[in-house]
Amino acid sequence: MNWPKDTPEALNDFYGKHEFKSDGMPTDAWISEHLKLFATPYPLALAWNSSERVRKIRCHKLVGESLVRIFEEVLGYYGSYADVQAARMHLYTVAYK
Repeated sequence: MNWPKDTPEALNDFYGKHEFKSDGMPTDAWISEHLKLFATPYPLALAWNSSERVRKIRCHKLVGESLVRIFEEVLGYYGSYADVQAARMHLYTVAYK
């Protein structure tokens, strides 16, 4: 995939210009068109509440598969989930709810 240049115009063309509701959150239409749930290869702990785990993340449909591959490579590098946790590579802060 050819990633966009880091300019507002190129990013909007590539990802779709965000449409916001009055509360500042993306519109349901924008979310439906651009976001997708992706399963993770190991549980992720929420950074602000590490006792809460997630197995799916919602992110832009164009980056989700790449993000999952990164998690797979992290797991492969460390070799076990316990080692991923020891390195604190299981902590996650959400971008979209």
